[in-house]
Amino acid sequence: MAITDTKPLQVVVSSKPFHSLVAGVMAGTGSPTLLIRGSHSPHNYALKPRDAQQLQDADLIFWGGHHIEPFLEKPLQSLAANTPVLSFDTVQKITQLPVREGVIWGEESQHDDHAHHTHESMDPHIWLDPLNAKELVESIAATLSQINPQAEKQYRENGDRLQQRLEVLHQELQQQMQPLAGRAFMVYHDSYQYFEKRYHLQTVGAVTQHVEHGSSAGALQQVRRQIAAHQIRCIFKEPQFSSRLVQVAAEGSHARISVLDPIGANLIPGADLYFQLLRNISRSLRSCL
Repeated sequence: MAITDTKPLQVVVSSKPFHSLVAGVMAGTGSPTLLIRGSHSPHNYALKPRDAQQLQDADLIFWGGHHIEPFLEKPLQSLAANTPVLSFDTVQKITQLPVREGVIWGEESQHDDHAHHTHESMDPHIWLDPLNAKELVESIAATLSQINPQAEKQYRENGDRLQQRLEVLHQELQQQMQPLAGRAFMVYHDSYQYFEKRYHLQTVGAVTQHVEHGSSAGALQQVRRQIAAHQIRCIFKEPQFSSRLVQVAAEGSHARISVLDPIGANLIPGADLYFQLLRNISRSLRSCL
């Protein structure tokens, strides 16, 4: 369905990292609307009346898919049934990795294995690999061009420039992460697998498997044993969640507590957010490890 009149294109994007990429492709033609504002997590966001209205008014919607943004699945069916929607987890050329089970990951989880996994078992944090982001930009530009062909030239040019910036970012991160290979660390929850695998980092586990439910006493014991066994240098909390579990896990160890943010919780939305987000992750890792 192409938009042929002169009214501004109403584009809604679910969360900050995706919104940043869409904003970059749309530069000079309009601005996408961000659904999840502030520091809210997409895992447990509650849709507001304003959000529902924006979905109803949208000409095009981009989202991460029901695994990362489950709150959106039913509203999209009821409020935007006739609106074009691109779910980023269906983009064909992206690298997808299987979900890691439990809070402790064995050696087998440190190896790439992209084959023979169902869509249901895939890790949804796809944006934390800049090479995935390049593929998302390609799909964003193509989708926008279908809906608004009058601006196709601008979308394609913006997309090309954005992909070049993402390639430069990837090369920069590759160089920065190289000295950190083999330095074991632990995260609050398993958000960073795409970043880890792309840059050969060694995460040995997560404090909690499910951010909605916390962590059991048994799981925390596992985590603490892992911290001691691997002489973990650093445990990373996330700004949008309580740090209590991380503090409990670190008790009695020499591990430092620092912050990794997978979504840009405290960053200003816009085309530069994605680049700030990835560089902040790099900076946090380098300063703590």
